[in-house]
Amino acid sequence: MGISSFVDDIRRWFQRHNHPSNPNAAVLNPDYEPKPSSSSSSITQITVVEDFDRSAFKKIRVPKRIDSDSAPMDPLKRLEREFFTEYGEASRYQVQEVVGKGKIKLLRLLRHPDIVEIRHIMLPPSRREFRDIYVVFELMESDLHQVIRANDDLTPEHYQFFLYQLLRGLKYIHSANIFHRDLKPKNILANADCKLKICDFGLARVSFNDAPSAIFWTYTPAIDIWSIGCIFAEMLTGKPLFPGKNVVHQLDLMTDLLGTPPPETIARIRNEKARRYLNSMRKKQPVPFTHKFPNVDPLALKLLERLIAFDPKDRPSAEESLADPYFNGLSNGDREPSTQPISKLEFEFERRKLGKDDVRELIYREFVLSTVTRSWSIILRCFRNIYAVVNKLASCTREKNTNADVLCYAGRPGSEFLHRKRKEGKEHDKEESDADQEDEK
Repeated sequence: MGISSFVDDIRRWFQRHNHPSNPNAAVLNPDYEPKPSSSSSSITQITVVEDFDRSAFKKIRVPKRIDSDSAPMDPLKRLEREFFTEYGEASRYQVQEVVGKGKIKLLRLLRHPDIVEIRHIMLPPSRREFRDIYVVFELMESDLHQVIRANDDLTPEHYQFFLYQLLRGLKYIHSANIFHRDLKPKNILANADCKLKICDFGLARVSFNDAPSAIFWTYTPAIDIWSIGCIFAEMLTGKPLFPGKNVVHQLDLMTDLLGTPPPETIARIRNEKARRYLNSMRKKQPVPFTHKFPNVDPLALKLLERLIAFDPKDRPSAEESLADPYFNGLSNGDREPSTQPISKLEFEFERRKLGKDDVRELIYREFVLSTVTRSWSIILRCFRNIYAVVNKLASCTREKNTNADVLCYAGRPGSEFLHRKRKEGKEHDKEESDADQEDEK
């Protein structure tokens, strides 16, 4: 009885703190479904998504990621090779790179299984005097570029699952009014168990307007959809779809496959040189995708054709793509969350002229917020695990008490008689208790 009362007390405490008014109810109670909030002032409402069981997939070969020594490196980007810490993989960045492009802030606000997570931010002891910091990301084994090169035996199930993860992550990103703008195989991290994560938000931008094109001109969600389509085509063939050497060569390769766009599509192109070149181009007919990609699932080709439509308005959104018949049996709305658009207040610093001390102060604030957010999520995860254990223990205790009489008297002479007498005694005690209550009244 002692352990039973103890377990019940703990369980009642969890249930009390599981009331829908409690913001932590979704973590403590896995069955709790919060009502959608009408507020769009912040993206800090985190939706926890349970990821897939990937044990059924054939493991892929994951060569270690390498940086080409011949490729020039952005002086404001990575200044030295990555190194490993107890948390994961760290890279060194200058403070202008981190704050100017909101790299830390975006990844703090975007929490999703298909987006790489910041594990730790390493700052020097001095708050006022430092030039760079180390941002530690969760450790992934390789990237999709290396996976495509090393695996020539990927199955249709691999292609489907890879594309699904990318579109699911992109749906979440776009619902926050963020455009990645630099999606490519090298910016897709991969593990041997087929898990993919989108990374490198250095070129990402946030739209604070319902019409993103009004802010970014040619940059809309369709640019990321195009990139996803090109990545998918590279997975299917093992080589880049449009390996153009320059803009003109790129347009030639695109029109060789897709055909020359109609005049009304060309008229909407903002780049005058590209528009003039396409108008002067000879008429080309599109190549059937079944010829370009033989022995590929027709549903996959139909979706690919939509993803890389020449006219951005003809491309589906990430959410519409997830509803495509190609993902029948895999797509599930419960595992494909959206989020609230990012508040303007999160990036109000972009409207001010910042000095070096201001930049350092902003980095420290992000460090504190990132640390608190991560610590709180760990605490809540522990509470959820404790609740599951307590709930299981309570269930076992109740089952044990229910069967106690049978276990106590089984196999003994006169057990049925003793069990009956014990039951009659309980009923007699109840009758006396009821009588006492009547007398008190």
